[in-house]
Amino acid sequence: MTLEDMIKRSQVVDLKRITDIKCTDGHLKEIFDPDLDGDGDGDGDGDGLNAFLEYALGSIAGDAGQSPESYPVAGSDSFDNGVGGSDEYLTISFRRNLLADDVIYEVQTSAALEGWSSAGVVYVSGITNGDGTETVTYRSGSPISGSTSEFIRLSVSSRV
Repeated sequence: MTLEDMIKRSQVVDLKRITDIKCTDGHLKEIFDPDLDGDGDGDGDGDGLNAFLEYALGSIAGDAGQSPESYPVAGSDSFDNGVGGSDEYLTISFRRNLLADDVIYEVQTSAALEGWSSAGVVYVSGITNGDGTETVTYRSGSPISGSTSEFIRLSVSSRV
């Protein structure tokens, strides 16, 4: 199997939907979509992100166009392996709303699309975008060459 084949098999971006999120103070309803019932699960502008994800990922609420800047991007990059060389690792980058202190962002990896864990995931960088969001990048803890398969995803949930 080539490195390209491994990367193609390994790039899974999965915005884990939390279906039991309830917005008790109604702030998502007020901020994002007056047609929401207050649970954050609606997609009133039809861009593919529910109101909660728009809030968490800093999307432009009410904009019916796609919001590609708000979707996580999986890939791979080379990093120092600590022994004088470099290895290729899975990466995931995403925007986060700097004012969303009620949101939990968790990057997770799995070898088999089950048993997801954030153990070993490494924070790489954060770049402020100047619009109230930051683009953050994480990488897996093990190099691509050391595993037969690895998947990476972003889990977004509410502290409420």
